[in-house]
Amino acid sequence: LPHFNIVKPSTTGVPGEEVRVMGFDPAGNLWIGGRWAFWGESALAMLSADQLDYHPLPGGGFDTGMWRVWSNVHYPIPSPYLFGLAFTSDGTVWLGTEGGLTRFRPNAHPPEEMWFTYTPANSPLVRPEILSLAVDSQDNLWISNESSIQWGNGVLFKLNTKTDQFTQINNGQHPWGVSVGNKDHVFISMTSSGGV
Repeated sequence: LPHFNIVKPSTTGVPGEEVRVMGFDPAGNLWIGGRWAFWGESALAMLSADQLDYHPLPGGGFDTGMWRVWSNVHYPIPSPYLFGLAFTSDGTVWLGTEGGLTRFRPNAHPPEEMWFTYTPANSPLVRPEILSLAVDSQDNLWISNESSIQWGNGVLFKLNTKTDQFTQINNGQHPWGVSVGNKDHVFISMTSSGGV
């Protein structure tokens, strides 16, 4: 009988064919998150800073080193739709997803402390979707809590990541993207009107 090796996030180091988010953490590690629509799986993957070198292989191609993968089959990633990725200085990974704001502490002890997802049921979030994330110099997380499909009651939040305190910022618009610039100025793009 033939033996099939199926390439999907839960069985390989491939986080998905559709890579939606990518970024470098403070230690220089590369993180990507994506989904494999056919398999209904998604994953978060990290390539450590010491593996980032490009290594050509004989006959073509290249080796990108060893990825560490957290698949939603084995870990509580709340949705295959990943919209935002940010890092605080303590090494915490923040994921904005269609199913909530996920805090991931890769080296947490005990392991139960590794994953936590904020949703409207356990936090001030007004809807599950988190479209964009940004971190300021004080490790505050700026969060666009808006839907990518049904605009209307989205809110910008600031989360003090040290105290877990949410502050709602209501500017009368519907935030889509958020970015932190020079001197911690926060820039917000809007879903329908209002510019930046």
